Amino acid sequence: MDKNPKRERFITVATELLSEKGYKATTMRELAQRLDCDKSNIYNYTKSKQELLDQLLFGIADKFHQGLSDIENSSYSAVEKLKEVIRLHIRMTFDNPHKMNIHVNEWRFLEDERLAIFIKLRKIYEQKISRIVEDGIKEKSFKSGDVEFIRNCILSSIRWLYTWNISDKENLNPIEVEKNISEFILDGIRK
Repeated sequence: MDKNPKRERFITVATELLSEKGYKATTMRELAQRLDCDKSNIYNYTKSKQELLDQLLFGIADKFHQGLSDIENSSYSAVEKLKEVIRLHIRMTFDNPHKMNIHVNEWRFLEDERLAIFIKLRKIYEQKISRIVEDGIKEKSFKSGDVEFIRNCILSSIRWLYTWNISDKENLNPIEVEKNISEFILDGIRK
């Protein structure tokens, strides 16, 4: 598949702008200014700001779901699966913190049916992580406890990372971050 450099630039600039200003405050006119083009040219890449948000959010969600499916279908123990979930979140954040910001904060601005679908996908994702936690409890690798509470603690421990302004931290190593966060989380739930 040939990559379109103009479309890639459009997506990059749009992602940065949406991340910086938020969905509500971002205008197509401002996006055109950042791209140094006429506003009408933007509609060669997207029909609307809502469609742009939809494409970004569902693109990220697809990557998370594919990654989690691969983890879930592995023969790893619950501990190893949880480490892989953490790695997935950290890698995606390091690869594009702006997309992660949008994913965490801007999904609420999807409209009607698309919002309902996104929420359903989010719940499915969370249920899969809950199953990993449940398996860890059954394997006696994790402490017994409220699975939903444990899952939410895990997700809260990795969803904030995009706020850390990764691009300004030259010496920040994703492998070290993975190790530190994994140890922090696992030390809290390991039996």
